[in-house]
Amino acid sequence: MKQVLILLFVATMVVSCKGKAKHWAQKDKDAFNSNCVNGAKTSMGDDKAKAYCSCMLDKIEVKYPNAEDAGKLDMNSMTEMAKDCLKLDTVSTK
Repeated sequence: MKQVLILLFVATMVVSCKGKAKHWAQKDKDAFNSNCVNGAKTSMGDDKAKAYCSCMLDKIEVKYPNAEDAGKLDMNSMTEMAKDCLKLDTVSTK
């Protein structure tokens, strides 16, 4: 779980370093998903990682409509988002 959170934070930082946009460009979404899935699939498998990362991206986009602001995501908020996304994933796989 800690590895997933750390990788997610790194992916978020990568995306946040992009240019100043008022919304998430497709390339930023793709970069986030790619980095997140690559990090998460080692601990949860490819399909679950894709679902988890999609959920996290949705939550982060809502909280930070500007991709550049996603780097402001604090560890507590990220942990809560991750818990929600992991719960959804668990429910959907039963």
